[in-house]
Amino acid sequence: MDELIAALCFQLPTPSTEGETVDGWRILIPAPDADGIIRGADGRSWRMADPQGVVDAFTHARPIDANHAEELKAPGGEAAPAYGWIEELRIAANGAIEGRLAFNQRGTAAVTGREYRYLSPVFKFDKNSKEIRSLDSAALVNTPNFALALNRAGAPHPDANDNPEATDMDLVAELRKALNLKDDAGEQQVLDAVKTQGSELETARNRPVDTPPLDKFVPRADYDNLQTAKNQAEQQLAERDKADHDAKVEAAITAAKAAGKITPATEEYHRANCRTAEGLDSFQKYVAAAPEIGADAGLDNKTPGSKAGEALTDDEKAACRAMGVSEADFKERRDTDAKAFG
Repeated sequence: MDELIAALCFQLPTPSTEGETVDGWRILIPAPDADGIIRGADGRSWRMADPQGVVDAFTHARPIDANHAEELKAPGGEAAPAYGWIEELRIAANGAIEGRLAFNQRGTAAVTGREYRYLSPVFKFDKNSKEIRSLDSAALVNTPNFALALNRAGAPHPDANDNPEATDMDLVAELRKALNLKDDAGEQQVLDAVKTQGSELETARNRPVDTPPLDKFVPRADYDNLQTAKNQAEQQLAERDKADHDAKVEAAITAAKAAGKITPATEEYHRANCRTAEGLDSFQKYVAAAPEIGADAGLDNKTPGSKAGEALTDDEKAACRAMGVSEADFKERRDTDAKAFG
């Protein structure tokens, strides 16, 4: 067990004299054994046939955190402060990967104060060949958990002893499902999706809830004022249109009475039919074609109601057709007018 700890979770030195430092070159990925394999405490194993490729993939400094916060907390938007940085990588004489570590004040205090004792690497590897491709970060830990330290998979799967690949495969499959990714999405795509969601969550938290972007939202007070102004404008427009229409109706009724085309007895009837623009248009067409039924009918020497019961003239029938009223209704109204004004 001591050999495995030395190989996969490296003990950090504690300076014995004042002025010594914990910075410097430390092994991060051990050299493969005689079979070209790097073995984990839980039975899983990896290969590193191309250590130079791992070094070449290291393009910028990588963080040293505590208990793998970069892998476990940062994707969810939680704080994952660095305790130091891996500044560069190199290949050791025995084929191991070494990193030049530079601890910050927090990290130096944690190591020299014996808060943390071991350094645990995190690396990416090919799912099929198990070939290690790149180093992501390293973490200060006290209780080595090799499944967590080496592949971000968390605690070993219940079937890990029987099936060492179960933890990785189950976790990636669950992440694909949770992130709505395709079934063939690789580990890098899954990790990128997790980081994107973490970034979006942090952005949402940093934006004050009472100042949303104005290109997508309108302040409620402004919206309410605009809605009130819109309703008032629509009401004023409707009132103006009604006043204009009523004025036109009154003018048409007055003109029709003056021309003898309608009588005062039928005024309200025609006014009711002119409530709409279409009704007013029909009334005006009727007036244009109607005879002067209000002209002198020569009834001065006749007794009241003497015309009652007489048949409609051709002109009166024409008026019925123009107004769209029945001859019976027209005859009844005519007889009433004759009795009233005869």
